[in-house]
Formats: sequence, C-alpha cells, structure tokens
Amino acid sequence: MDAERDTYGEELRVAEARLTALDAELGAVRRAMDLAEEEPAELTAHIELTVEAEAAGPVRMRLSHLTPCALWRPAYRAVLDGDS
Repeated sequence: MDAERDTYGEELRVAEARLTALDAELGAVRRAMDLAEEEPAELTAHIELTVEAEAAGPVRMRLSHLTPCALWRPAYRAVLDGDS
C-alpha cells in the first residue's frame, strides 16, 4: 500500500505542477486577448496656421500631413469553430 500511495502521490504532484503551469499560461493568454481587443488610441493633432489673402471671401484649402517612420502592424485573432 505504501508503494501505491507513493505512486499516486507522485502523480498528484505532477498533475498539480502541470495545473499551475497551465494556469500561468491561461493568464498570459487572457492578458494577450485583452490587449488585442482594446480599441486603438485615437490620435489627434492641432494645426495652427496663418492665411493671408488679397481680398476677403470664401477659399478652398487643403492640408496634408506626413508622419516620418509611421508603422502599420496587422493584428490577427484566430477562433476555434467546434472541433475544426
């Protein structure tokens, strides 16, 4: 009986260690999913300019802005559909 108890005790220790590792992995996955599903920050900018014209009246203006070293990084999310 002592040998059997020791065997089951060892199996229990291995199972508890695996459960602890899986719990840590699950926490990391949940944090990653929370980050992936957050709304991206909305970036706003304010432009101040002076316009000089020969005469008063309506005008059309177009303002363009280039951001140096801008990056676009795709994000993906996979969802398991049943067993497939």
